[in-house]
Amino acid sequence: MRVLHLINDLRRAGAERLVTDLCTVQRNSGLSVSVAPLAPCGSPLETLIAGAGVPLLLPPRMIPIRSPAHIFPLRRLFRGFDLVHVHLFPAQLWAFLAAASLGKSAPVLVTTEHNTYNSRRSIPVFRPVDAAMYAAYRKIAAISDATKTDLAAYLPATAPRIAVVTNGITLGRFAGVGSPDERAALFPGVPVGALLLLSVGRLEPQKDFATLLRAVAMVENAHLVIVGTGHLLTPLQELARSLGIESRGHFFGGRDDVPTLLRNADAYAQSSAWEGFGIAAVEAMASGLPLVITDVPGLRDVVGDAGIVVPPANAQALANAIRTLASDAAKRNELGSIGRERAATFSIEACADAYAALYGEAISPTP
Repeated sequence: MRVLHLINDLRRAGAERLVTDLCTVQRNSGLSVSVAPLAPCGSPLETLIAGAGVPLLLPPRMIPIRSPAHIFPLRRLFRGFDLVHVHLFPAQLWAFLAAASLGKSAPVLVTTEHNTYNSRRSIPVFRPVDAAMYAAYRKIAAISDATKTDLAAYLPATAPRIAVVTNGITLGRFAGVGSPDERAALFPGVPVGALLLLSVGRLEPQKDFATLLRAVAMVENAHLVIVGTGHLLTPLQELARSLGIESRGHFFGGRDDVPTLLRNADAYAQSSAWEGFGIAAVEAMASGLPLVITDVPGLRDVVGDAGIVVPPANAQALANAIRTLASDAAKRNELGSIGRERAATFSIEACADAYAALYGEAISPTP
């Protein structure tokens, strides 16, 4: 079976990291697999994919991700594959249209639904577009039970074709233990004895870093390190200054050493407004960190009892949880141990096995 992963781009984010790890494991298992981003971005993930021996098929020319001009090169690309596994919108839309134009010669389409919510669902005109688009996908992988439930509620006709396939991570990347010297070198602005809180994610409204900054402002001696890029960087930096925590709110941008950062932190926080799964939270659990998370579907199911759960958009509740971790080392150790055990159930190998089964069902559906 010749499989192509199609995705918008390979910037540092959850779905993109999943594709990188998944295609590597799939190749090592003997599957003929390639990856095609709609827009190359020169990211470290592109380098990792190519370095793993997975063909990275870049477009012949630069086309904006949201341009329907992608349909024509995709038509040509699809002819070399039996199954195309599509991630994220608008790649889902362009793949559907390209396959539709190929008729019976089109490859089988499979897609992964990576979130419980997207803005299209609140705009009525998009519903018929989404209905037609998802109808083209023989199998739909939902990354959590909540993701499956929400998609089926939005488009009931998709329900029989949805299977839950939870994300996975390369657990060995997060097995290390930090040291005082390593911590001091990584976080020179964080004094010894301070609570070092790490959070990883795109600087976008979904992650609600503004609420997290407001919470940290309420907790004396807590330092927050945010790892990620996005269009909200400047507003978030301005918010940190207005809160008087510019010396305690650290913006690290995109990093390739997240496992090293995690193993030298004291706790992990994720203040998402919505979340399909939470790969960054699993990585934190695998690193033995206690978590503070918001009570949103998908994320809370992944973390379970490995973290303190607070209502979303509630800075006071988030601050109270951070204070609990700051003052109770035994609690931090307890949650960290629970997290390591839970993270072991989310291996990339188990994820790859589940996708192999899903591909088989898609290629040879039962009558």
